[in-house]
Amino acid sequence: MADESSEHVPLQVLQICSPGNIRGRWTSPSSATLSWDEPYATCRLCPDAVGYEVKVIGMATLNVSHPPCVLTGLDSTNDFLIEVRAKAAGNNISSASHFVMPKDQTPPTPPHNLVAEDIGYFDAILKWDAATDNAGIAGYRVYSGANLIATVEETQYQVKNLKIDTPYTFIVRAQDTSGYLSPEAQVTFRTEKDVTPPDKPTGLVAITVSSQTAMLVWVTPVDDLRVTHNVIVQNGRDIATIERPVESSVDGYLVKGLTPGTTYRFAVAALDAAGNRSAASNEVSVQMPVMDAPQAIEVTAITKQGFQLRWRPPQGSIGVNGYRTKIDNHAGSTREIHGPLPTVQFIGLRSASTYSVEICAHDVSGRYSAPATLEVKTLSAQ
Repeated sequence: MADESSEHVPLQVLQICSPGNIRGRWTSPSSATLSWDEPYATCRLCPDAVGYEVKVIGMATLNVSHPPCVLTGLDSTNDFLIEVRAKAAGNNISSASHFVMPKDQTPPTPPHNLVAEDIGYFDAILKWDAATDNAGIAGYRVYSGANLIATVEETQYQVKNLKIDTPYTFIVRAQDTSGYLSPEAQVTFRTEKDVTPPDKPTGLVAITVSSQTAMLVWVTPVDDLRVTHNVIVQNGRDIATIERPVESSVDGYLVKGLTPGTTYRFAVAALDAAGNRSAASNEVSVQMPVMDAPQAIEVTAITKQGFQLRWRPPQGSIGVNGYRTKIDNHAGSTREIHGPLPTVQFIGLRSASTYSVEICAHDVSGRYSAPATLEVKTLSAQ
């Protein structure tokens, strides 16, 4: 028979232990994975856990059945304080375990297999395999030496404006969403070399502008690189190398400081971007006038049957002995007058007729200057 004086003592319920060894890692710029050791794994007296409460301070509490736990809505550039509690049956809740999820400080892996492809005279394409990072890759930085030249999201980049037949080294670094940079990936290559000269210029002509100046005009050839310069050749000797700032089919050059009354021979050669020189163009000869053309022609009088002109002597007019004036209305009416003075009068012309006028100075030997020209129309008979 039982002792009626004995009392019933209830069994004491043990509180479940707190989760241990909390750890976390960033999986994207806004998410992380949190894990921990479950209580009964380290304490044989603990009851089995039926779930866990996970709270990021400042955010709603999450309930999960077991680790790991995915946290979202975060920012990998900040630290976060996290509390984790274990739950057993009968509303048995552990005290909180605290964990600080540090901001992402892990740099990405470097881009792998960086290569240069499609290498040309002036450009190349850099390609690489994607880098990896626990928080995600934001992009890639491309450097030429120590100089940042581009930031891209793709795993390739075309470098341009390179020099022909020149070695280059480029560096690519991955950048994660927290701003951390990976170690460098590096590639070295040499741009393509060109040894083919351009075709020779064609159609060279020389026009006298004054007694000491001539204008050269020619057609520049097409080249696979582009003709960047032209070389002016005078009497078989290079006198100038001129740059072509824009692409054009016709180029020109003004040759100055020539000697009046002298004959010159000119030719032109082309240079491409690699410095390859073409053969010389056709050669042209030009006889420079002994003096410049008369200046400032003006009509001082005009009638139905004539007009009067005057002008100033050529610049530096030492040696001028006289002037020759020709007129032509291109309809059968032509005249020519020689005289010592810088003035002339024509009479007996057709009314309402337009005359082309050409005035040249000459020296005592009969050598003529370049012409000065204008058009004059006589008055109508009405």
